[in-house]
Amino acid sequence: MPRVQVLGLIRFSYPSLFNRKGEDDFDAYRRKIYHPARLVRRFLWFEHVALPSLRVQTDRDFRCVVLAGDRLPEPYRTRLHDLCATVPQVRIEQEPEGQRHRLAVKAVVERNSDLSADATAEFLLDDDDGVADSFVELTRTYYELAAPLLDLHNRVVLDFCAGIMLRADTAGIALKPVQERLWTPAMATYRRPSFRTVLRMIDHLEQWRHMPCISIDKPAMFVRGAHEDNVSNLTRRWQKHGSDDADSGELREELRTRFGIDLDAMERARAALG
Repeated sequence: MPRVQVLGLIRFSYPSLFNRKGEDDFDAYRRKIYHPARLVRRFLWFEHVALPSLRVQTDRDFRCVVLAGDRLPEPYRTRLHDLCATVPQVRIEQEPEGQRHRLAVKAVVERNSDLSADATAEFLLDDDDGVADSFVELTRTYYELAAPLLDLHNRVVLDFCAGIMLRADTAGIALKPVQERLWTPAMATYRRPSFRTVLRMIDHLEQWRHMPCISIDKPAMFVRGAHEDNVSNLTRRWQKHGSDDADSGELREELRTRFGIDLDAMERARAALG
């Protein structure tokens, strides 16, 4: 039976050149990334969305690397290590800051790739996103479909295109189901371990131009966070995606049972921030 390594990456406020967005002063950019109010909000999502979804995986044979900066200040450095220690599959890699983003990602992924595996299934999860409890299990199961394509191509995409958007703002928490192609959460790319990673090398929305894609339309397999710090501006694009007709109670229950996400606890934590 082929052995598939499932390898994930979460970038936790890593100050890189790629993400400067026009900043001329890197130290100023770094101060913005490490502003206490911003870090508190990132930790809220990481603790209540991303980590719980990894903790409940039915297939526990995976690794998820958290990319952080080597100058992440205290007490945030200790808090990050303490939180990650609650999920045995999560490993922190603190890279020197100020690198080109792609090179930092490449270095981390390559260090954690198992060259003895038959294939690597890599995925990118933001610190405010989550995956369903069967994500790792199904990623390994669907390799049977991808293997013949991988024999003909260097890489194959597995796109779980159904999910739930989770918005948290001053109005409270809102949920809606969505179907979107090639969104990063719950999207895995199979590659031979000797081939380089595509994470941050090829834009996720453009991967269909470079490799075959397998699209799985149900069930909901990802949670996409939308809030004031979201780089994709999903709060402003809220009405452009998904359906507002779903029962919010059913969606909350689905988050609890399939994603391990306790929205009541998240709301209490948000309220405590003031």
